[in-house]
Amino acid sequence: MPSLPGRFAKGLERGPVIRWVAVIVLALYVVDGDTIRLDGERIRIVGLDAPETRLAKCESERSRGYAAKAALLKMLKGQELDIKRQGIDRYGRTLAVVRVHGRNVAHEMIRAGHARAYWGGRRKGWCD
Repeated sequence: MPSLPGRFAKGLERGPVIRWVAVIVLALYVVDGDTIRLDGERIRIVGLDAPETRLAKCESERSRGYAAKAALLKMLKGQELDIKRQGIDRYGRTLAVVRVHGRNVAHEMIRAGHARAYWGGRRKGWCD
């Protein structure tokens, strides 16, 4: 697959690469608390499940989802990311472990209370 333009994500190439790649983020969009977009590549951060925003099942989930999205943006904005691709999910998103300053983003989101650990299968709801 073609590499992304350097002005957007230096060092990032699409595809099933199983190694760490340092990415200097210049164009980042946080979709929600567990998904980001780098120059059109949707990346689902593995190891966590965050509340939904757009497809929330209740108002509590939606408000927690926006809080998770804001926390993830604050954590990633202006930072160099280390990305280790794990494959592609059923929605066409790249599955990846993401680190900032050597810290696992999924672990940090869970530790801060913005997400739950998730490794596939049925997810627990956010509306209890």
